[in-house]
Amino acid sequence: MPPTSRRDRITLVLIVAAAAVLRIWWADALSHNPAWSDPDGYREMSRLLVGNHGWRWTPRAVQFAEFTKAPLYQVLLSVFWRFDAAVPFTNGALAAHALLNASSCAAMFVIGSRLHTRRSGLIAAVVYALWLPNVMPTATFWQEQLFIPAVCWAMAGTAVAMETRRPRHWVTAGALFAVAALTRSSITYFVIPAACVVALSARPRAQAMREAALLAGGFALLALPYVVYISTVTGRLTFVESIGYFSLKHFDSVSPADPRINLLTMLHDPAGPPTTGEVLRFLGRDFAASPGAFVLRRLDFVRLLLKPGGGSYLAGRFVATAGEASMLRVAVHAALDVPFVLALVLAPFGAALARRRRLAAVLMLWPPILMAMVALVLWAGTRFRAPAEPVLLALMAVVLAGEWRRPGRVALTLAAGASLVVAGLIAVSVPSVIIPRAGYGVSAAPSPESDTPFTGAMGAYVDSKGTALVISLQSAGAAPIAVTVRVDGKTADAFTFAGSAHRRYTFDTPRRVYLEVAATEAGRPAPVVLRLE
Repeated sequence: MPPTSRRDRITLVLIVAAAAVLRIWWADALSHNPAWSDPDGYREMSRLLVGNHGWRWTPRAVQFAEFTKAPLYQVLLSVFWRFDAAVPFTNGALAAHALLNASSCAAMFVIGSRLHTRRSGLIAAVVYALWLPNVMPTATFWQEQLFIPAVCWAMAGTAVAMETRRPRHWVTAGALFAVAALTRSSITYFVIPAACVVALSARPRAQAMREAALLAGGFALLALPYVVYISTVTGRLTFVESIGYFSLKHFDSVSPADPRINLLTMLHDPAGPPTTGEVLRFLGRDFAASPGAFVLRRLDFVRLLLKPGGGSYLAGRFVATAGEASMLRVAVHAALDVPFVLALVLAPFGAALARRRRLAAVLMLWPPILMAMVALVLWAGTRFRAPAEPVLLALMAVVLAGEWRRPGRVALTLAAGASLVVAGLIAVSVPSVIIPRAGYGVSAAPSPESDTPFTGAMGAYVDSKGTALVISLQSAGAAPIAVTVRVDGKTADAFTFAGSAHRRYTFDTPRRVYLEVAATEAGRPAPVVLRLE
């Protein structure tokens, strides 16, 4: 690749700075009391590393129930506990999240420019700077805040190594992958296949084999000492962490095809986490019992991983009016769902059109490997696909940048096939993505046995009790109030009442419904109180 111009460097600095400002603003990281969430307890885990006499390591910092987690994110957070008296922990940690993820834009430029052209590198950097699925979780404490930047820089290191073919660059790339693995172990299962592609995709073959060995060696140099340590502590072979098996043990331990196939009965130590051998034995027996059902179930989890996340986001938001709810719906689908779908559909074509085929082949491995692993052990959700998004965006940037190499017929056919498969899996989820909407007229969803006051109109998701939804309406005055009730977008009732009214709506099965109530008095919005019973 030709040297990066001064203008490109200045542009990249501005992109990274804008990305940092956007994330700091979104997370409210500089305020006195920023809002934050910590679903997995990382704040407390990291706090264990800092005591009255300074920093000290303790295995409790990686314990989650009977499972272990990777250590590096907790170690990073502990730095901010150490200086909590000077800068409040939450402010420092959220600012670090913002800066780490903003730095990923520079890594995206390195990947994109070495994959194709400087233009594709700049496009990848700009798109990731504005990538809302990365911006919105900035105030959340979870491993991805470090893991995703580490993966981006490891991919960038690989891109540099492929361009220069210098031994030290291959060792550095492997070490960067080890940093990512010590934050979350899933990247480990990418390193070996990537090394195989490195070994088989270049000439002279002897040099390519050495490059693959250096990549794997750089990885092992940092990762293996911790593997030995944590395996000694847990008394079993543990590759960095065991938390990946949490879902299997606690939620899906019995084979749907044969209830006699139970992971819990296979455990040598039922109080501890499953070993990899025990999980493989369980999965093997589950597959043998019904190969078709096993594969279809995992494909459904892949579908959930590929499902656009706008609907889930909308269902938890509340605005003032129905009009605002409709506008938010359009904005969310345009800002979250459409870009994600484009990235998924265009990424295979980016791999076929990119000028550096070897790097494209390595990058294209990561999304399917990640999603296959996650689906295999029955996890799903936008959080678990997020580490694949930077690679998808870098490949999409190739398509947007133009100046493509002429693809071979086989490469173009494979790209079209992959894109069609992905589009098909997304299409299955379209109804459940476009139907959800935001609540309006209230600040929170009505809950059973509690009063929800509103004026004029409200809409929110509620759970039916059994197969019936029973609502009670009450007004302060004696004047007649006209009411229209809609359930899941369809008119279910229209009536007039004074004082109070009770209505019951039945369904075939218990389900969550979107309830809308409009109340007017003499044509004007009327104040009423809603109660679920």
